Amino acid sequence: MAPDIQRTTRARKRAALVLVGVFLSGVAAGAGVTTAWRTHTWKAAANRGFGTDGMMRMYARSLELTEPQRERLRPAFERHSRDFFALNRKALPEHRAINHALDAEILPVLTPTQVDKFLKMQTGREKFLRGWAGEGSAEPSQP
Repeated sequence: MAPDIQRTTRARKRAALVLVGVFLSGVAAGAGVTTAWRTHTWKAAANRGFGTDGMMRMYARSLELTEPQRERLRPAFERHSRDFFALNRKALPEHRAINHALDAEILPVLTPTQVDKFLKMQTGREKFLRGWAGEGSAEPSQP
């Protein structure tokens, strides 16, 4: 091959490798961001509070409510958040039973390292459920 053709071929190969490297870096970064976002969202939901204030924040942010609108709606949120919690408390045992059944099928498939991660996920899920049902600091259920 002529030297010019060899240089062109090498340059093309390098360019292809750079493009593949950039693509793979993007995939890795996207996976990392997605994992971090999911973890953060789950933990934030568990710690954010679900009562009147939590509902108010969600609606205020989504609807861009003004302060006068928030104050006018606060009594309605206070009334109905109690109803939501009552309903969620009734459903909580069923949620836990379904989670435990699913856990029993997931655990045998996992490696020891995955089991450790899974147990941490269970703790976050239980905190979320307790907040969702308005249980506050109740002890987590055990499978």
